[in-house]
Amino acid sequence: MTANRQTGLSAKTSKLYDWSAALLAFVCWGGWAFFINYSAGVATGLISGLTQGTVSMIMTLVMIKIVTGIFHLLANHIMQLIMPTLVTVVGAAGFLVLIHSLVGTPNIFWTILPGLSGAVPFCFYTSYKLQLAGK
Repeated sequence: MTANRQTGLSAKTSKLYDWSAALLAFVCWGGWAFFINYSAGVATGLISGLTQGTVSMIMTLVMIKIVTGIFHLLANHIMQLIMPTLVTVVGAAGFLVLIHSLVGTPNIFWTILPGLSGAVPFCFYTSYKLQLAGK
């Protein structure tokens, strides 16, 4: 467990929070990817949906770790909210484009846009929770 530089207190998210968010990401973003790519065929929709769902679930867990790690590197309260979100979402966008290019998802932009749009408030909220826990 990492201690906050300012307070010396430990701040992290709970396992329930982590896994609930990950499972919700799998269902929501995997379902969306299936829906948006279904017109290219059921198999394409399924591959895109399972890919997005699995990657969203894993990335949600990884995002929490990245946000927490970056959060603990920063002392400024404003930067603790902004930088973890910015770095995490930009990195996630690049990774998602790469993965969907590899599996042949036809509508990459529309497939990843809602998940990334949801990632911004999710990462911000995670940073906010960490700030509250560190006080």
